[in-house]
Parts: sequence; structure tokens; C-alpha cells
Amino acid sequence: HASAHAAALLMETAGENGGDLPASTNGAVGVVTPEFLGLAIDAASGLVAHGCLDDLYLKIGGGGGGTDNGESNGQEDAEEILREMNNIGNQENEENEANEVGSPSLIKKAVNVLVESVFVADLSSERTELSALKFLLTTGCRVSAIAANGENSSMLPPPMEPMLRGTHLLQTIRVCYHVYLKTGSMPNKTTAKAALQ
Repeated sequence: HASAHAAALLMETAGENGGDLPASTNGAVGVVTPEFLGLAIDAASGLVAHGCLDDLYLKIGGGGGGTDNGESNGQEDAEEILREMNNIGNQENEENEANEVGSPSLIKKAVNVLVESVFVADLSSERTELSALKFLLTTGCRVSAIAANGENSSMLPPPMEPMLRGTHLLQTIRVCYHVYLKTGSMPNKTTAKAALQ
């Protein structure tokens, strides 16, 4: 689970800061290379393909929670996440308000955080284009089980839901179309065209 969070933070930071990522605590700044970004997206693709992100939620933002000395209580965090997951329902693809200091945290599916990170990542190199296409196709073809409310018989298989839906699916189509139109790489153009058909 830590690798999913690290990959999401890396891709999100690379997309928001134009590729700059702090290299150390002494103020030096390094550059996220296309090869490194491609590796991060490939790692995320592997996590999705092997089902490591099924039913995995991330708590984003919010400074509260924890004890008086600033340490977090894992049990309290888990209970809060479960409460907030029950409130998410089908609102996952709606726009969320910006997180301000002191505002409550957001609970999002880990796969959605990674998908949104790929959408804002710098896809200007052939390597990152191909990695992004691979990740989005893997995620688009994957389904995960929906948690049942005890209504279904134990003999029936759990209902399935696609990992990409709504605005994320439309944004995926937009990225594939953009790669198809703008790339100079024939393998990437062919991959994007096949994904669009």
C-alpha cells in the first residue's frame, strides 16, 4: 500500500510542479526525468494489474486526527476512513472542493488518485506516453468487486464495477486521442489508435 501512495505522490508532484521534485532536505531541487516518471507509471500499472489497488482508499489532506503529541492512532484513522467510505457512495467522480488548511480530509480510491496523476503528468516523451497508455488501458480493462451490504446470497458472485468510469473514462479517451494525434512514435500511435477502436 505504501508503494501505491508513493507512486501517486510522485506522479502528482511531477505533474503539478512541472517536473520539479525536491531531491533533498537542503533545498536542492532535482528533475523528474521521463524515464523515472515512466517507471513510476509502470509500477502503478503493475499494482493495478495484480489487484493490489482493489478496495484501497487513501486519506488525503486534513491535518487533524491523532493524539495530542501529533502521533496518529491507526485504529481511529481506520474507523474514520470506514465512516467516510460509507458516505462516498457514487460521488467518486464528482469534483471535490480544494483542501484548505484545517479542512477535513478527503477519502479517495487509490486507483483514482493514480489515474488523476497520470492525467496531469508530463507525457511529452515517448516513454511516458507508452507507460501512460499501458496504465490507462490496464485500469480501463480491470473490474473490482463491489462490497455487498449482506443482501446477496453467499452463493452468488459479488457484483463487479469497472475501475474507470464517468469523467475518468472520458479523460482516458481524451489522453489516448491526444497521444494518437500528437506523438511522433508509430508504436505509441498504433497503441492509442487500437485503444480508441
